[in-house]
Amino acid sequence: MKIIFVRHGEPDKTYVDEKGFIGLGRDMAPLTDTGIAQAKEASGSPLLHGGQIIISSPYTRALYTAAIISKNIGLDILVEVDLHEFFPDKTFMVKGEEENSLLHQDFIKCMGEYPKGETRKWETISEIILRTKPVMDKYYDLGYEKIIVVAHGGVIRRYTGIGVIAYGGVLEMEYDKNFQCYGWV
Repeated sequence: MKIIFVRHGEPDKTYVDEKGFIGLGRDMAPLTDTGIAQAKEASGSPLLHGGQIIISSPYTRALYTAAIISKNIGLDILVEVDLHEFFPDKTFMVKGEEENSLLHQDFIKCMGEYPKGETRKWETISEIILRTKPVMDKYYDLGYEKIIVVAHGGVIRRYTGIGVIAYGGVLEMEYDKNFQCYGWV
């Protein structure tokens, strides 16, 4: 099965910061004007031709991107909750971008896995793989030949092995159930 990954457009966290949203409320941020333009540009990628369905993360930035692509190429969207970005805080209490950034820096310092004998608030790369691979397997088992997946850099890295993925980036890969996801890249 071919998977065409599209990273969501650039988010605008101004509103969620002003409102003091915490945890998953922070993931209600819409796209910036640039993010909308990135989604429109992604919808014109020839890699999307022949796609059978759009699968999207439930986060607003991904759904907004998927909606633009859906409108422009005429495919339905299915939401898969397990395609969300990594949880910087599995207690869902991140209070702002500063705290989110500190947790993400620790994730990077630890290369996405807890040091031996320690735990952290954030979700590990291994946990990301354990929740996302069954989603890909599901569409493989359903017989899809080409799906479009609108998700987040942290998810897309596990499947492409590419470390830096631009907002609105479009990447193609071959997938079967024996696929081995990438750890730290």
